[in-house]
Amino acid sequence: MPFDWSWFWPELWVSIEQTLYMVGVSLVFAILIGIPLGVILVVTREGGILEQKIVFTVLSTIINIFRSIPFIILVVAIIPFTRWVVGTATGTTAAIVPLVLFTAPYIGRLVENSLLEVDKGVIEVAQAMGATPWQIIWRFLLPEALGSIIMSLTIATIGLIGATAMAGAVGAGGSATWRSLTVTSSFKPKCRSSPSCCWSFLSKSSKPSGITSRKSCGEDDRTPCRLIRRPTKAYRVGFTGFSVL
Repeated sequence: MPFDWSWFWPELWVSIEQTLYMVGVSLVFAILIGIPLGVILVVTREGGILEQKIVFTVLSTIINIFRSIPFIILVVAIIPFTRWVVGTATGTTAAIVPLVLFTAPYIGRLVENSLLEVDKGVIEVAQAMGATPWQIIWRFLLPEALGSIIMSLTIATIGLIGATAMAGAVGAGGSATWRSLTVTSSFKPKCRSSPSCCWSFLSKSSKPSGITSRKSCGEDDRTPCRLIRRPTKAYRVGFTGFSVL
């Protein structure tokens, strides 16, 4: 008997919309939380510009705890908190809460690693110029680590896409739930492969298209050269476009 395609494409489009909704909203909130976390970890660690060992230890411990919890367990563990925030513990919107709590600490740790790659000489020069801690962070640390931070965000985005599949287990919707509940049961190879192709496209669209490198040298021979990495224009536009979606 021929397969009835009349319901296939509408259902597939709805599942893709649900996946993009979960990934897009969760990624925005995770970035807003994760980047400040990474900055705080760097500036408050031993030898940082705002050294606070107690703050660093407590924050690092909390991040490690959240990162060590499997996502499916985190979803169940914070059901009361999710219900308090959005009014329900099931559905696409409810899945955003655990997705944010799962991704934000991960982004924070990735941003921390990116900022630690910045040459300490840059910070020393900024301090010698009389820059305030905020100016050092905003005008020196973040611009120098921009390329590495964007690469870290693409890694986190791909992990977030995978987490939405587990969120489907608690009624979050999306292409993973649609495929497991309706398509697989029909035993149609073309139907089973369609969601997988969509997921592959989403993952590919979030990956970087390249980072350019150039040497920055002083006007005289006494100023050492250093390698500067910057994302290409297509890289920035592609990642920004996917984040908006």
